[in-house]
Amino acid sequence: MRRRGMGPATTVLTAQVVAATPEVANALEFEPHQKVLFLYRVRSADGTPICIEQAWVLVALVPTLFDDGPPASSYEALRERGLAASGARTRCPPTKPPTPRRPSSSSATPAAMFSRACSRADRCSVWVRVRAPRPALVPGR
Repeated sequence: MRRRGMGPATTVLTAQVVAATPEVANALEFEPHQKVLFLYRVRSADGTPICIEQAWVLVALVPTLFDDGPPASSYEALRERGLAASGARTRCPPTKPPTPRRPSSSSATPAAMFSRACSRADRCSVWVRVRAPRPALVPGR
């Protein structure tokens, strides 16, 4: 028998404007100390905390993002403002912080959001879909 739980929940710990650190500025491709919207929250499932998330967005891109409080979904809020997610990078194991990499010079659009999340390995799995920019080559047989 499957037990019905409380479902997903989010607790916002911080939602404020801060100066970007060099790491955040590098990931978002602008100069350090520019103003960013910082969101720090805990994600829970059935009342159990499973993920701590931090996210940064350049204030100049979405100055009204926090006007009605922090958004329930950062991706949806950005999509509503014309900033759709086009991909994500995940690095495992999380023993040391990832070094942000600037997109190649062929990238026409800079990143809109930089985020970091730490999830409980005993409560969740992370699945990341990776797509090649073109079909993979398969040698003839």
